[in-house]
Amino acid sequence: MRKLLFLAGGLLLAQSQWPPAGMRCPQRTLVIFERGPNWEKAQEVFPQHISYILRQMKSGKILSSGPMADRQTAAAVFSVAEWDDVERILKDEPFTREGVLKIARHDVWNACEAAQ
Repeated sequence: MRKLLFLAGGLLLAQSQWPPAGMRCPQRTLVIFERGPNWEKAQEVFPQHISYILRQMKSGKILSSGPMADRQTAAAVFSVAEWDDVERILKDEPFTREGVLKIARHDVWNACEAAQ
């Protein structure tokens, strides 16, 4: 019975309008970071990190970024879906460049929001 409900739900979703009415769902890249091998350099590199992230936010390349509540991991949402573009941004980002943080995982997702 569960399988039948799952299949029926999948069929309904497949036939639904995408994006849903009243929404837009641009593709974004979500990156999850974890402590890197040079975590102890965080305080030293922090001012450059914040300055760089803020520049990327103002340019629209990074939409949101910050530490998770556990302060052991962090996340960033990039406005692009192409991993090569994200890598170019991260190559110069002080925390990743200096090994304070390392990429734990990344994925492209449909970031749905209300249409304007």
